[in-house]
Amino acid sequence: MISDATNRALGVALHQSWTIAADTGASTPFRYVLACVSEDEDGKVCGADSGEVGDMPAVVEWVQVHASAVGEDHRSYQLLAEIPMEAIPGVVSP
Repeated sequence: MISDATNRALGVALHQSWTIAADTGASTPFRYVLACVSEDEDGKVCGADSGEVGDMPAVVEWVQVHASAVGEDHRSYQLLAEIPMEAIPGVVSP
């Protein structure tokens, strides 16, 4: 078996498997903005947005209010999210 020191000297990299997940313990809050990207008959994008909200139920509520106000044909949206993330190292594989 080759030692770790020998691997490093030879430039052999050990690979790790990583998991990326939301950092639920972070002090930075989750932030979401949902923008309506539905187009009218002339191809003009609606562009209305939810403003910054802190959870997905508020995003869903905004869609319901928006679609009720402007028409049910507004069905295309783009979600912009700022979510603290963390990388969790896995087991080193030789």
